[in-house]
Amino acid sequence: KALPRIIKKIEDNSKLHIVDVGANVGDTTALIKSSNKNVKILCVEGNSAYTSLLNKNYAQDSSVVIEETFCSDISEMKSISLDTKSGTATIDLNSVSDTQAKFLTLDEIIQKHPEFIEVDLIKVDTDGFDYKVLRGANEILRNKQPFVFFELDKSFLSKNNENIMSIFDIFEKNKYESFLLYDNYGYLIGLFDFTKLDLVEDIINYMDNKKMYLDVLMIKDINIAKELYKSEKESIESILEK
Repeated sequence: KALPRIIKKIEDNSKLHIVDVGANVGDTTALIKSSNKNVKILCVEGNSAYTSLLNKNYAQDSSVVIEETFCSDISEMKSISLDTKSGTATIDLNSVSDTQAKFLTLDEIIQKHPEFIEVDLIKVDTDGFDYKVLRGANEILRNKQPFVFFELDKSFLSKNNENIMSIFDIFEKNKYESFLLYDNYGYLIGLFDFTKLDLVEDIINYMDNKKMYLDVLMIKDINIAKELYKSEKESIESILEK
């Protein structure tokens, strides 16, 4: 719920280029387009059952580009098992399977679609593969520093043996200055910088204990972050008053 609102606030007079990794059937894309008309979206989805519906949903829409591939930190063909339930699919690398799937890095995918090299925002929602996706985007993070909105679900990430706090090092090294945290209902938790990671880790553990997760919006410039935080705080207060 937060993402379309955020995109509306960062829009300017030029067309926004957005990359949606884990696009599913295009539900996030539909939400974005319902309130943001001046956007072009690259939908990245590896599950053929979902890309079939993606193509049906957006076949006549020139503002949506579809790339059928899974996304990770290494380009390879890999044996995978997909656990599909409740409208989402989770990659299980530990199960024995004859299914071979193509994985590309996000840097490679964007190179295939050069109109998205000037990407404004990357959204990642891949049920525990999020950190792998972002590690495969090092070039675009370093050179372009787009807004990045990703899911931080400790339970999913732990299944992939991820160090939960490691992702923050990647962004700090790529000169990002701050980030906003949201709960999984789209409500703003707060504005943070990389000096407050102990507090952030406490929040992550608290949310995990409550069977909830976080969404993180990484922002390159602290002044932009402060303006967006103020605007988002006002929006949440308005929503709560209703």
